[in-house]
Amino acid sequence: MTLISLRVLVLALIVSGLLLNACDAFLMIPRVPQPATRFAKPTPTTTLFSTSQPPAKPPTFELPPVVYLLSASALWGTYPSTIKSLFAAPGASVTPEEITLIRFLLMASLALLLRFTISPSSSPPPPILPISSQLKNRVPSSIYLSSLELSSISLLGTLLNTSGLSSLPALTGATLLTSLNVFTPMITSIFGANHKERTVDPLTWTGSLIALSASIYALLPDGSNDLNVLTNFGRGEFCVLGGSFFFAAAKVRLSSHLKYHDDGDLTTGRLVGQAGLAAAGLGIVDETNLVHEIDPLLRGGLGVRLEDAWRICEGWLGDVSGEQVLWVMASSFLSGAGALWCQGRGQKNVPAAKAQLFFSTQTIFAAFWALLLLHEKITNHELVGGAILVLGLTAVNFLQQRQDQQDQTESST
Repeated sequence: MTLISLRVLVLALIVSGLLLNACDAFLMIPRVPQPATRFAKPTPTTTLFSTSQPPAKPPTFELPPVVYLLSASALWGTYPSTIKSLFAAPGASVTPEEITLIRFLLMASLALLLRFTISPSSSPPPPILPISSQLKNRVPSSIYLSSLELSSISLLGTLLNTSGLSSLPALTGATLLTSLNVFTPMITSIFGANHKERTVDPLTWTGSLIALSASIYALLPDGSNDLNVLTNFGRGEFCVLGGSFFFAAAKVRLSSHLKYHDDGDLTTGRLVGQAGLAAAGLGIVDETNLVHEIDPLLRGGLGVRLEDAWRICEGWLGDVSGEQVLWVMASSFLSGAGALWCQGRGQKNVPAAKAQLFFSTQTIFAAFWALLLLHEKITNHELVGGAILVLGLTAVNFLQQRQDQQDQTESST
């Protein structure tokens, strides 16, 4: 058994053990019983002493949705810099598979910790609708099915994107990922949960095209306007485009599920599901070489004794440096759990197509974090593209607010 495959196997076992406990705890999410569902008006409750309305929940401080959307974009922008710093840090040798498992493990652990201690769910569980209604609404009543769908789509996007980027220059991959600005409104118009959600107004399409053009321009090096990167397609390019498609689909489906389920429950279930699917996926593709180690016909039995395996893992853990721990935690909590939490809070009140307009600022934030953490210079193209992006989004947002005010005035008269 190789050193890398053994470490991945141990990490997969750790993740599996965590998920067995996490799923058991997730089934016991504390709920505050209330007499009404979120879709029904509250009815009077009868107590031993009086009949009255249930006590109102204390007001909670809520930021505007735009703040959450831009925060998610800023946190996602930390991913390239933190991952690059992680692989450059001194210490134990790590592989992308190990980093993926560790990140998903930390993200799921943080989500469960926060959900069950700091911010337990206080909303009543949604009613179980008939199958015909669930199919019509395109959203299952089960929080577990919704979480599984979102985690599966997100993991597919991650796997395709990672596979494509392994054989492409960073500039090519980043440029292809700007297709999110087109895929998101396109998928929304087809797979939205209802007619209103499937209606993408012309202003949103205009903003998406502005974001796409500005992002591509910002990613090109100074002194170069070569767009051949968009015309030369191979396996790597199609993998990145596939990853971009599934990333957009996850955003669209999240908006649909948030109309029925609590955003905190969805984020927790999504992160736990990603960790479980990643661990299961490593076993399916035999990434740990477990079959080759156990099958007597292939390798003659178990290749490494338990004592030797423990000694190898203990030595590897001893080589892990504090700098590596810092960067893997930063990557997990900032661009991972933190970004997904902000995304859920923001998309709770904003459709996916409009939310993507704000998510497109990730290019600007990525350049800022690269300057701050890696001391990489911001190019002129990044400055101009960022300025076009900000001005375009500001104009589109202003026009949309003006149009909404006109619609409200017309409806009131």
